[in-house]
Amino acid sequence: MVKTVIYIQNMRCDCCIQMVKIVLKAMGILFLEVELGKAILCDELSPKQEKKLTECLSEIKHPLLKNKENLSVEKIEHYIQQWIELEVIGERPKLSYYLADKLCYCYKSIENYFVQKTGKSIRVYKIKYRAKCAEHQLRTSDIDIAEIAQNLHYSGKEHLCKQFKQVMGKSPEQFRKDLLPEK
Repeated sequence: MVKTVIYIQNMRCDCCIQMVKIVLKAMGILFLEVELGKAILCDELSPKQEKKLTECLSEIKHPLLKNKENLSVEKIEHYIQQWIELEVIGERPKLSYYLADKLCYCYKSIENYFVQKTGKSIRVYKIKYRAKCAEHQLRTSDIDIAEIAQNLHYSGKEHLCKQFKQVMGKSPEQFRKDLLPEK
């Protein structure tokens, strides 16, 4: 059996993985694994299959990559998200060490690449992503803001409030209050 690896853009979550699996199954393409940014196929694609797969994946906003280097931004974002969501017993690793370990590059190279490709630092991405996670928890639960801060590994409620306001333009309390229907 010949294994073929294809690289796929814009894969950021489990939902994206499922969408790619659905496309592959619908086309009758056998695969061993689909993960963020790539799929390992059981056989080589014929030119006709590759053309059709390219069209199908582009329709769902996950075009095939000809160069795997473009995959790095998505992988960096994925590992930042994974680090934020880590359930850690004991001391949590620093993000810089975590990314360097997962991506097998020194952190400075990862940061430089990320800034070059996205125009923003990993720190800014992390702050915005955590604020979006807090927003989701505020929208979908009645969890206390201090508990949300703890869940997302902020140093405390004040830290969450400061960064949330910086990103969202209002405090978590005001955001939650604005969600309530007016009486």
